Parts: sequence; C-alpha cells; structure tokens
Amino acid sequence: MDSDEIGMLNVEVLYDIVGDLADCRNRLKEGLRGTSHLVKAASVARAVGRCPFEARLIEIMGASDLAASTSVFPGKGQSVHQVLAVAVPRLFVDFIITREFDKALGAVDSYVNAAYNELREARVPPLEEEARTTRGDAVIRSAVKMARVFVQFMRQLDAMQILDVSEARVRAELQLFDYKIHVRGVPDLVVEEPAKRRAVVVEWKTSLGMEGGATPSPDEIAQGYVYSIMVAHRLGFKDGAKAVEECAVFPVVIRDKGRKNPYSISRCFKTAKSTRLSEEKILKEIKLAATHLILSMLNLKKVDSSWDREKEKALCGSGGKVVFRYVPEALRNKGYTLNPHVNTSYPCGSCRLKEACKFYLFSKQNPDEVHQLAWRTRYRVYGVRENALLPFYSIAKMSWVRGFIRLEGGARADFFERIEVDEEELKADLIRSVREEEERRGVPLTVREGKPVTIFLGDSEEIIYSTSFSGNVDKVLREGDELRVVVSFEGKFTKLSYFLLRDLLSREEKLSRGVVAVESNVDLTHIELMAIDAFQRAVKKLAEEEGWNMEEAKRVAFEAGYKVKWRLYRLFGPVI
Repeated sequence: MDSDEIGMLNVEVLYDIVGDLADCRNRLKEGLRGTSHLVKAASVARAVGRCPFEARLIEIMGASDLAASTSVFPGKGQSVHQVLAVAVPRLFVDFIITREFDKALGAVDSYVNAAYNELREARVPPLEEEARTTRGDAVIRSAVKMARVFVQFMRQLDAMQILDVSEARVRAELQLFDYKIHVRGVPDLVVEEPAKRRAVVVEWKTSLGMEGGATPSPDEIAQGYVYSIMVAHRLGFKDGAKAVEECAVFPVVIRDKGRKNPYSISRCFKTAKSTRLSEEKILKEIKLAATHLILSMLNLKKVDSSWDREKEKALCGSGGKVVFRYVPEALRNKGYTLNPHVNTSYPCGSCRLKEACKFYLFSKQNPDEVHQLAWRTRYRVYGVRENALLPFYSIAKMSWVRGFIRLEGGARADFFERIEVDEEELKADLIRSVREEEERRGVPLTVREGKPVTIFLGDSEEIIYSTSFSGNVDKVLREGDELRVVVSFEGKFTKLSYFLLRDLLSREEKLSRGVVAVESNVDLTHIELMAIDAFQRAVKKLAEEEGWNMEEAKRVAFEAGYKVKWRLYRLFGPVI
C-alpha cells in the first residue's frame, strides 16, 4: 500500500480526538504512519460495544484475560470454532458452491463429526482436552446447529443475489494485519466473491462457556464490523468503512440458539434491530477506538527526536491534560455509567477487570517510584511489541515479494515457487530453485532455521492482506538444484493451521504456487504487561493497604509478577 494509506482511517478521526491543535495533529499523523503497532480487533470491539476503559486495561495496562490475549491466534476460540473452521469450508466446497443446499444439510452431522475426530486425534488444544469429557458431545451438538444455520444462510444470500455462491470462496480463521486502521484479528469465517468484491463475515457465538445467551452482545456485533472493514481492504477497497456502509461487506453472528439466527443489524441483510448501536455509529467509533488505543502506546520520538513530556504538553495539552491520552467522549457516552465505584450493574458489575479499573482509572494515585517504574517498563515493552510487528509493517508497504529480501529490523522474507503439505506430519515444504548468488556464496539466502515464520498465499492484490499461516522453520535443506524449507505446525496455537492450510490447498491448488515466507516474531508482550500489572497492584496492596515496608512489598510483588509471567509462558509456549 502507498505510504499515505498507512493509518488513513486513524488520521480521519484525529480532529475528533485533539480538536484544533493543528501541530499536535500533524505530529500524531506522522506517528501513525510510522508505527508498526497493531491493536487487537477484540479490544477495539470492547471499546465500541461495551467499555473503552476495559479495552485500555487490556491493550495498555496488561490487566488482561486469556480470551483477549489469544484473540489474535487462529483457532483462538472454543473447540466449537475449531470444528467449524474445518467442517464448514468442506461443506461449502462439496455442496454449497454447486447449490446443493439440501444435500449439505444432510451431510452436516457427518462432516462435523469427521472434523471433530480428526482434530482430536491430532491432539489440537483445547479440543483434545474436552474430548476426554462429556463436554465433547456438547461441542458436536453446538457445531451441528451452527453449521445448519450457515447452510440456510448461504441459500438465502444466493436466492437474494447478495452473493453468488458458485463464484465464492471461503476462508476460515483468516489472519488479518491491517495497517490502514492499525488493527489485527482473526475472523471466524469469511465468504467472499473476489470478482465482484463482495463478502460476508461470519462470527460463531456458542452458548457454551463465556459467550452467553441467544442474543449477541454489543461488543460481539461490533467485532464483526471491525473484521468487515479489514476484509473490505483485503478485497481492494481503499476505505473499508465506506465499503461496509455501501454493503460490499457485512457481518452476521451465527449462534447455536436464538430466534434471530443469523443475527444482523446491517441494512444489507437486516434480521434484528439494535436499540443502542447503529451501523454508522459503530463504524465511526471503530476508527476512534483503534486510533485512541494506538496513540496510547505511540512513541513519538521516532518521528520527532526532541519529543518529551514538556513538548507533548505544549503541543497537545488542553485544560491541563494531554488530550490524546484520554478516552474520546464518543466512546465514553454509552448511556450507562462507566465507573465501577458507582455502577454495580452492566457492564461494571460483571466485569472481570473491575478491580484493575478501580486501581488504574478511578483512584487518585501519586506518581511514586513504583508507579513511574511500572510505566517506564510498559513503554519498553511497547517498544518490544513494535519491533515484533515490524516485519508485517515492512511488507505492508510493498505490493508483493518476488525474491529474497531483508526487512526492517533484520527479519528476512523469501519467495518460493511452490508449497507442498506433508500428509504424514504437521509440516509443509516451501520449495524453490537455488539462486545464482547462493551458488556463489555456498550458503542459502532464505528464512532461517528455528525462526517463527508466516506463509502468505497469493490470493490478494497486496501481500499483507493475503491468506496466511504461522509456523516455525524446522529445517533448511538443499536437494540438488532445489532449496527446501520445512515449516512445522506442531506448536500449541499452530496445529489447527496445518489442517486449514492442507484443506485450502487441496481445494484451491493454484494457491500452492508463488508463496512468500516472512520471518515473524511471536508477540507475547501481553505476558510481560500482565506481569507488570501484577507487580504494580501487589505493591500498592501490600504497602498501602496492609502496611508492609516498601522494600519488602516490592520484593514480594516482584516475585508475584514473575510467577504470573512464568505461568503464562508455560501456558502459551511453545506457541509456534
């Protein structure tokens, strides 16, 4: 994408955030175009649909929950999502694309069971653990119900000529990195008609576990719209929000219960009314929320070496505060009180982060040594996160990669002539001819062994929006005149990707030619932020509430933070 397209949807709303402070707007505009930061789609949706303070706690402070932390990994949801990610694309290709809707309905049970058994045998978590309990039967029942709703939904779209299913393709657990709005996320399912640049985004919401009842919550609705903007960019629209307004892309929520199913407030396919959220309001607030969260961690020294707290106050100060560090009024105005000290009902009463919210956002804290140390450390972590995302930012500024290149930050990218999936192991081989420079040097110039890597297939005009899968480089081998890079998908959060990649290449064989591999760091900085949060709150509790000596409080709090970090690293690793 062109450099002026990076952050373009964020720049649109800068006036709403900083008003008439023109010099401030200009600096922030430069910062938005020069940063590799991406915020989670789930956090943006929470800011729009529920509470912007909750989103800040997750993205900025690290007072996170597991669901938020894993929302950018494919297969991040419950076991039902994993089963549907495998079963539904198979149903689509075998029956729906030829408009055999009744046959598809008749095959749902067998396809769901086959997907469930395949993932269980491969020990894909969390399905593998749940398969050993009675919950496994509930997973199958839920998946069957939602798959049937999906088939009927496709019948409706085709009959209404909203989407031509015979010309459509399907993508499950599609990783998206969108620098036009600085958001990343993984929609559950996308059905798109590339020739006419039309698509529908499907979000699965099960009644099992945390996702709740028969009616989607406002943040669940908003999340579908975040993904729709990103999918519109993938289809080639310059302004994804405008494309969604014009019905090129729209979201629906499919649940395993409820009368209005699929659930949609979009005028493109309206099945329900929303008493609080309008489509126009959602789209505007998505841009505001994404921009506010990015600005909260932005390092403006990268675009202005003289930037410091004094300059920040001089250029961006109003009424004694730095305006872009405060939640925009449009996001605060929800029709209910956002203060856990006052509001004991929705959303504060049931919020798992309300104690953190009281501590960080609704209590008067003196900026003591511990407070300052915690924030200095957070900003260092933001820097680590930005470096981890630098490979994606680098390729976002390219249309495609045609050979071996070194990216900003030292990561490598390489073009391969074809990809072959190993049918016996959770691996795939990237293959290309040995190049002249490699012959001269006697060493391969490609992605390196042991490095996490993201494989991009050529199904979008821009590499950054292409379908991608994450794994780990297992081996780099030379076999005669060919170079073979073996990528493993045996990590906790990459096992599902193997099945999605294998199935996709079997139904769209042309995607196996002309692929790109990019060394991509695993971003686990949320673990560091959660440890800082544990340390900062523990010090306050021990020193101020329980009267401990400050040095002893810091020592014990540090141990508490370290234990949090260690438990999380054990949970997440090896990720890839």
